[in-house]
Amino acid sequence: MNDKLIYRLSGVITLTLLLAVSTSTRAYSFIESARALPTRTIDTTARQMQKATVAPDAPPNVTYALITSRLQNAPAIQTNTLVSVTATTAQTFSFQNAGQTVTAPLSDARLFTVKTGIIQPVNKINGEIVLGFDDPYALTDTGSAGYPISVYAPMVYNVTSQNGTVSDQLSAQAVQIAHAHGEQVWPIVDSGFNPARTTALLESPTAQANFLSTILADVARDHVDGINLDFEDMIPSDAPRLTQLTKNLATLLHAMGKTISVDVSVPSSDPNWGLVYNRPALAAIADNLVVMTYDQYYAGDPFSGPVAGIPWMMQELQKTAQGGVPKAKILAGIPFYTRLWSGSPGNFSSTALSLSQEASIKNSHPASLRNDPTSGLTVDTFHVGAQTQWMWLETTSSLRERAAMTTAAGYGGVAIWQLGLGNASDVSAILSGVGG
Repeated sequence: MNDKLIYRLSGVITLTLLLAVSTSTRAYSFIESARALPTRTIDTTARQMQKATVAPDAPPNVTYALITSRLQNAPAIQTNTLVSVTATTAQTFSFQNAGQTVTAPLSDARLFTVKTGIIQPVNKINGEIVLGFDDPYALTDTGSAGYPISVYAPMVYNVTSQNGTVSDQLSAQAVQIAHAHGEQVWPIVDSGFNPARTTALLESPTAQANFLSTILADVARDHVDGINLDFEDMIPSDAPRLTQLTKNLATLLHAMGKTISVDVSVPSSDPNWGLVYNRPALAAIADNLVVMTYDQYYAGDPFSGPVAGIPWMMQELQKTAQGGVPKAKILAGIPFYTRLWSGSPGNFSSTALSLSQEASIKNSHPASLRNDPTSGLTVDTFHVGAQTQWMWLETTSSLRERAAMTTAAGYGGVAIWQLGLGNASDVSAILSGVGG
């Protein structure tokens, strides 16, 4: 149902078993202490007096275990639950459960070792996060990295099997370009919009262990700043399992000093779209939720309409916030695409267009524009032979208004789907709107 699929532009860390101790899942600070200066008189005219310091301690390692079978001696620990490990031996691992130390065989769990780090703040635009999704063609494609935004999020980590294997198509040059422009890089992790594959992954502790191992290795090797989790087209029973997977992944990433954001649909009764996310639970775990405020009207819809009317967008954001998601964590989805409609009531058809395609079509015929107060957009109607066609225009003015209204309502920022469907003037419209 989600039309992001239309826009595929066609295209170390070594995880080891550790012995370290940790009781925190968040970032660790580096510690610096100063030696006391001598009490004798120092001739400051002869040399520069310097403060002597002890080199910071190396960041500690931390070990976690993903329980891969129910432990008979610890029934409160559930399958797929990540726990902090307090000790390991060659055959066993120990952890705290209900105030007691539990020792279990290593065969009951997969252990993960990460080097801890500190989460770095995102560069905000007028106090707001501006995230830009992208869909590069191939491993060598740098996509749209380099825009003056907060976060560059390319669609490059893809779950490719029910066993939790993940392909990595991230361009190292794209990461370098983004970082050089002050952008953080949060690669998208998607499950291929494949319900059977997603359910199999979420039901299998072994597949999840493979998935987590690969993501941690990719994040460390690629020198990225976090990830964006984009699991869509699921079944309602996947919702609690997705929450648990997100919690496990967030625990490990946060320990590494990395960020996690999660894409969620707008609230609805659609079983495969609106009912597959526990939004408040995900918001309590993730650093940000991207609310995909698109598509209000979609391919196959019995009615024609905009991809996202502005009042509709604000209404869905409000419903999300009222449902228990802090406004500051919400990034509002802004589409860089529209739809070209034709047909009659009950028999409409539509084709998705990038903003550059929209402009080309608009300029190819005499203007016949009208304001649509319901959507807050302009409708362009024209004829191609005997057929009437129309589209709700997404202009720099409407993009600016979306960003400004999101800011004024107190949300954490915006997320553009996707950069490659627009141009520099479209991005500039967003930037001029945020914080305004």
